[in-house]
Amino acid sequence: MALVLHLSVTVYAAHGQSIQKEEAILFQADNLSYDQTADTIFADGNVEAAYGKRLLFADRVVYNQTTKIVTASGNVVLTEPDGTTLFAQYAQLADDLRDGVIKGIGMRLADNSALAAKYASRTGDNLTQLDRAVYSPCEVCPEKGNRTPIWQLRAKSVTHDKEKKNIVYHNAFLDAFGVPVFYTPYFSHADPSVKRKSGILSPNIGTSSDLGRTLEVPYFWNLSPSRGVVVSPLYTSREGMVLKTLYEERTQRGRFEFEGSITRPIERDFNGNRTGDREIRGHIFSRGRYALGPNDIWGFDIERSTDDTYLSRYNITDKDTLTSRLFTEHQSGRDFGSVDFLLFQGLNQDDDPGLTPMILPLMHFSGKTNPDSSGSRFSLEADALALRRRSGQDSHRLSLTGGWQRGYVSSFGEVYSLFADIRGDAYYIDDIPSRRNSDDLTGRILPRAGVEWRLPLTNPEASVTQIIEPIAQVIVSPYGGNPEDIPNEDSGSFEFD
Repeated sequence: MALVLHLSVTVYAAHGQSIQKEEAILFQADNLSYDQTADTIFADGNVEAAYGKRLLFADRVVYNQTTKIVTASGNVVLTEPDGTTLFAQYAQLADDLRDGVIKGIGMRLADNSALAAKYASRTGDNLTQLDRAVYSPCEVCPEKGNRTPIWQLRAKSVTHDKEKKNIVYHNAFLDAFGVPVFYTPYFSHADPSVKRKSGILSPNIGTSSDLGRTLEVPYFWNLSPSRGVVVSPLYTSREGMVLKTLYEERTQRGRFEFEGSITRPIERDFNGNRTGDREIRGHIFSRGRYALGPNDIWGFDIERSTDDTYLSRYNITDKDTLTSRLFTEHQSGRDFGSVDFLLFQGLNQDDDPGLTPMILPLMHFSGKTNPDSSGSRFSLEADALALRRRSGQDSHRLSLTGGWQRGYVSSFGEVYSLFADIRGDAYYIDDIPSRRNSDDLTGRILPRAGVEWRLPLTNPEASVTQIIEPIAQVIVSPYGGNPEDIPNEDSGSFEFD
């Protein structure tokens, strides 16, 4: 005798009276029938089956309660508790939806990478075996006729061990744009659930007018949860090998990064022809930030290259100026102070290393008082700069600025702010070119006073508030008064890109 239920029906199929409700498999389908003789449930049309956090979707599902086998066919989708999604045309599974055999499988892993196979089988909750499998982390282009990922791995067999958290390939090919470029009888990598593990990272394949065809295969060493290094050999068909490295470390007080590269290509003349001699080329980029206390930090940035064209030729960066910096900063309430030492390396063709400035050092302090009973607030800023060159003009500057500000709000809602400040600059210039490399001491004083008016207008709505604020300002200050000997170090040159 068969029991047939139509529309959307939910049924619990238990193995016996001793099975708890949470251990039962849950079915939902457009049409559901039960054959008492065969002890089998037949579900057709938009079938959904659930066991715990595992979900199964298919056009048709047959569940034999005697053999405890679930057979699904037609647009099969199986969702794992970790977020992994499997697509297939046919699946034969145990009633816990964990073990079984799947035909025509496609998997979308938790990190959005894709894995497909002709056949797949799973034993226990850990081991998955796939035959004729393909894996790729790349998304397929949506354009019609361009469905090949940038790179993919094809293998005769693939084993995914969830307990060991790795994926092993046997007889594998690496395809780039659909073309096999590398073969290995054995290959493995960590599965997407692993955050840090030593191994080969995704290779980079490309072409360049300067370097020719390129292939970069990075390898990551997981030294500890807070330290790691990446070594990236880069092969170029025109310039040979380049060794690149990246080291990162985090401590309780800060972090440190080091990036560098080195190569020894054959030298080229100004026309791009090889001379036969070899030269060492490379770069160093490093960065560190460390806390000295709750209000103090220190850090550094190092950017250096062996020559002007290396970084752009090897596609490392398009910067035209490299800045190396050593600094410390202090901030407490409204007070801020810093000391900076800066070195520069110009990478433009017309940059003269002898005229490139060195800041040794730049010191800055700024502080503001809290408003007093009258609403007045006082401020002080101080700057000291020592700018030196290996050849050419040097300059030293000391600046002090004292200010006062007071604001009030009218009954109409207008905001007025009165302010006044005075700034004094003292300069010592050495090796002035216009004066036959003589020295000079000069300075300037700049007083300033003004008033600012604002009228904030708001229009509050359900989820946003619109603010329109007209602003007017009047400032009175002397015109001119700059001695000709004061150097213009901020805007002395311009260039067209």
